[in-house]
Amino acid sequence: MLHVGTMKTASSSIQATLFAGRERLAAQGIRYFARAANHSDLYAVFADEPDRYPPLARRGLLSPEARAAEIRAWQADLARFLAAPGQGILLISDENLADLGPAGVARLRAAIAPHVDRVRVIAYARPPVAFAQSMAQQVIKEGATFADIARATLTGSDHGPARPFRASVHPAYRARIGPYLEVFGPDSVEIRPFDPHRFPEGDAVEDFLIAALGRGAAALGLERHRVNESLDHAAVLLLEALNHLQPPQPDGRLHSARAANLLPRIKGVPAAQPFRLPGFDWDGFARVVAPDCDWLAEVTGGAIRFRVEPPAEPGPPDLSSLALFVNALAAESAAGRAQGAVLRAFMGLRLGRADAPARLSRALDAVQDAQLLRVIARALRADGAAELAAHAARLGEARGGD
Repeated sequence: MLHVGTMKTASSSIQATLFAGRERLAAQGIRYFARAANHSDLYAVFADEPDRYPPLARRGLLSPEARAAEIRAWQADLARFLAAPGQGILLISDENLADLGPAGVARLRAAIAPHVDRVRVIAYARPPVAFAQSMAQQVIKEGATFADIARATLTGSDHGPARPFRASVHPAYRARIGPYLEVFGPDSVEIRPFDPHRFPEGDAVEDFLIAALGRGAAALGLERHRVNESLDHAAVLLLEALNHLQPPQPDGRLHSARAANLLPRIKGVPAAQPFRLPGFDWDGFARVVAPDCDWLAEVTGGAIRFRVEPPAEPGPPDLSSLALFVNALAAESAAGRAQGAVLRAFMGLRLGRADAPARLSRALDAVQDAQLLRVIARALRADGAAELAAHAARLGEARGGD
């Protein structure tokens, strides 16, 4: 069983559910490839240009040798997974596989087919406007700007993961699903509309489980997981503005400070206002996606007919959630400054500087972390600074915590 997404169709939630429940599934003769929840690196195993797959570099695999070693490790694990005796249903899930192209899909089939009686492919197709709104968030996280999105989408110059960063929000149904119809045959490929209104219990994971395995989560003994990566509208606007100031590096990696510090914090902003792509040429978008929508209707016998209905322009951003984010950053910055002042004064105390006790006392007053204050109190006691230690201990008690 191959689940190939496509992109922005709850693949992360499906993968999290399957990975968390892999032991329960195995007991029922259903084996999920357990190297990771998301099998996205399989793209690099079968791609035309595997070394150009940016996520490998983003994880610190900067040399061609390091990337090649990682790809070989995935190849070896996949071979063991496919060749293990006593197989039942084998499950692989990777939305990036939809971007392999005909040659890559042929290589994928050649690797899998000798080990199984039949390959069944499931691909979801999301309506074009909903796809574009969701994909825009993703590509902005990866460093794109609104201008990048418009240029890449409306000129048809960009889709698929083997490039410095994604910018297109074109659903590319034919490019992504067509190769599977060609290589595996129409009878082996099921294209499902991504429509929460039609899903059992309104849940994409439940829809996939029933389609793929014939039973829902309860019958399989699984707990459904939901991975919601949607960002608040104002947070996306902020991130897009920052992308103008700090675009990705030439190899597709985000600058380390932004990747490590800014993105995780922005993802934590409560989504008070759903994101809407502003100032986008939806009429132009309708024209460029129309051939793909017509193709999808044809290959599904009319079962999936998508139309582009331009959404209303977004209203003024709700800044309440963003204010929480900025406030948290400010508090974190203040905490860092306070800790730095404590460290400098503490070192001055050890060096015997006359003004160090007064400086350290003032610096301690600015520290808000009760646990840190208790650690400082212990260190001061060990250094024989009893009065300052008592001051730090009193502050720690006042800040809260046992």
